Amino acid sequence: MNKKEYLLVKLIEELSEVQQAVSKALEFSLEDLYEGKSNLQYIREELSDVEIVIQLLFEEGFDVTQGDTEHTLYSEDKIKKIGKWMEYAKEKGCLESV
Repeated sequence: MNKKEYLLVKLIEELSEVQQAVSKALEFSLEDLYEGKSNLQYIREELSDVEIVIQLLFEEGFDVTQGDTEHTLYSEDKIKKIGKWMEYAKEKGCLESV
């Protein structure tokens, strides 16, 4: 395993920790405390860890970002897709209308 591959493994680990922190927040609330920290604090810390690993990957020449134009187009498409699925969830009664 080279350094880039190692960092990709770390990225997987950190992303799964974000997943766990978000799951705990949904299960017990963002404000719930565990070992003196709120679930929101845990989410922030785990997201920060993801950003750090991405920075380390970037320093190794592994650019995980996309070009500005590509990223903008992808972001717009993703926002539309999320909106579409949110509407579907509302229609199914799984998401409260705001």
